[in-house]
Amino acid sequence: MKLDRSVENAWVIAKHINNVDLMYKYAKFIKNNSSPLTTESLSEIGEIFKSRGIYKPRWINRELNTSTVGNKIATLNYWMFGYNHDEKFLFSPLGNLFLKHYKNLDSQKYIFTTMLWSLQFPHPHQKSNQNNINIYPFRLMLMLLTEDRLNKKLYPEEILYFLFFVSEVNENSYQSLIEEILNFRKLSNSDKKQKMLNEELYRQANFENWSKFPGDSVALALAKTTWWANKTHELNYYAKPVFERTGIILSDNDDSSRIIFRQGKSEPPTLRKIQGCFKLNENLIGFVKELNDSYSYLENPIKKTEGLLDSEFKSTVYGFYPKILLDKLNIKKDNVEYRIARIKEIIPLQNIEEISLAMTDASIDGTKHKEFE
Repeated sequence: MKLDRSVENAWVIAKHINNVDLMYKYAKFIKNNSSPLTTESLSEIGEIFKSRGIYKPRWINRELNTSTVGNKIATLNYWMFGYNHDEKFLFSPLGNLFLKHYKNLDSQKYIFTTMLWSLQFPHPHQKSNQNNINIYPFRLMLMLLTEDRLNKKLYPEEILYFLFFVSEVNENSYQSLIEEILNFRKLSNSDKKQKMLNEELYRQANFENWSKFPGDSVALALAKTTWWANKTHELNYYAKPVFERTGIILSDNDDSSRIIFRQGKSEPPTLRKIQGCFKLNENLIGFVKELNDSYSYLENPIKKTEGLLDSEFKSTVYGFYPKILLDKLNIKKDNVEYRIARIKEIIPLQNIEEISLAMTDASIDGTKHKEFE
């Protein structure tokens, strides 16, 4: 599988929260308070959470700023709880379902798996390099975790070295990816680490800050290992705990380090360790395959086409709500949650987009009041 291993082509995992219970508290608070998400209200939320001991700054005397709360909410955007629009947080159907079934751990794993299934790159919320990537990243990861050839597991170094650089996928490249991962597994840990460090992956700013002269090999090596350390931290510290807490992957208590990357040049050094593995909860294997039968990992992500408002694009992406999930949760057909899912089946996605565009056009044209109504 041909991979573009470049900084611009790497997956990004949201930081700021790695605790599902904390995500729930922020989401629930926003849900119960209809105030616009202004600078003032974000500051108020932060102070309330700080007084309750929910927000605990790393430094005791650190002043709270609105970006702190904003970053927490951005994490909710990333994991598909909902999205920001006009100083409001609009919950996705799956986000609402997660809140409603939060205390049911068995339901949680199915709901959050479906939220992962809906997450695409380019992500509607993140405006970073992911515009160069066209894939449902966690559909790919979850499908690989059902593969007998991989013993239904992935090691962090495999996700980092391979998956994080997959920008698109088809059936042939998927099969090739499996073969390359299996060959990678045959290498020693030191050889795996060296292959990773052989890639020209580093932040130019780090190299320039640490270099004493052009081509400084020490600064370059430090910048490279820092880049991999950051990515390891994203995966193991921010994504893995979320997947474990929601019951998607099994908790792994293997703390023996296979590969260690140094982050920065501080003393004592900050070390990021690669250990353990990702193994899918066996109860989800059939559900993942069922999702894939209807919404394939090979699908192209939804595009923000010309003429489609940003809000309409987001509502389409965040509107993923498969009936498969509702059936799995035994939600009755006369329940409002089931009806919402049925609407999306009755009216094709393209027709919804056309209706939405027509409504927008009519709403701003003073001569089309009747059409708008």
